[in-house]
Amino acid sequence: MTDCLRTRRTPFIFSAALLVASVLPSSASAKPSKDQCIDADTLAQDQRRAAKLLNARATLQVCIDPGCPGLVREDCAQRLEELTNAIPSLIFSAKDENGRDLRAVAVSIDGKRAVDHLDGTPIEVDPGEHTFDFQAAGLPPATLKLRIREGERRLHREIVLGPPPAQQVSSPQPPTTSGDVNAQGAGTSAEAEARASSSRSTQRLLAWTALGLGATGVVVGTVFGLKSKSKHDDAKACGTTCPDEPSYQANEDALKFGNISTVSFIVGAVGLAGGVTLWLTSKPQQTSSRAQAQVKVGLGSLQFLGTF
Repeated sequence: MTDCLRTRRTPFIFSAALLVASVLPSSASAKPSKDQCIDADTLAQDQRRAAKLLNARATLQVCIDPGCPGLVREDCAQRLEELTNAIPSLIFSAKDENGRDLRAVAVSIDGKRAVDHLDGTPIEVDPGEHTFDFQAAGLPPATLKLRIREGERRLHREIVLGPPPAQQVSSPQPPTTSGDVNAQGAGTSAEAEARASSSRSTQRLLAWTALGLGATGVVVGTVFGLKSKSKHDDAKACGTTCPDEPSYQANEDALKFGNISTVSFIVGAVGLAGGVTLWLTSKPQQTSSRAQAQVKVGLGSLQFLGTF
């Protein structure tokens, strides 16, 4: 009987030993080694610098294992907490062209399916530029490109799925009526009158300037004309009783003052004539067309002749 029991126990013990042997290796292999913990910490840092925040978070899950060294585990836990606040996330909502909410909308990110429906759950993405595709049964798809920055959490974007809005057709301009023509003509006439008024104001300013220059020339010409006459009289009165030098000098001064007087009168005459002409032509055409001015210049004299 003892041999019989031994025969029956042997298969049971052998089976239990196989079970324990199969469980122990698997549980032991679930714990990362010291090197694996250190490598995971280093790799997560590289992934973070490359803006692969989602991969970095998955890598840090390895080195926060209780079997990792304490310093490595604490460093990984701190980095994991920072990543949790840095990973961007978006919340999408969708409507059709009539404004009705849509839930059965599939979202793909950069060509990879992310979710099959929208329920308000945030969708996490790596920072950078991404292309989001939205598809709903019976509706044309929509595409949205966004540049997401690190730390932007729970950004909300609303998508409209439906036919594109019809292009607005520009309505033909109504035919121009006689009243519109008259209004346009009145506007054109008013603009022309305003330009003409501005031109007349400028012309009158130039006329005043020319008149001032002419008046100055007349005054200077008169003064030097009188001086020339005085010197001429002195030279004539001196006759043969004066030495040659004073008589010669008086004649020279008379000639010089006479030349200055003549030039000044010419400048004054031109200025006055130009000023009068500019002033008269700045008036409405019915009067300016008949305006004529003539100036006669003589030694020590200035005459104006005109028809206005």
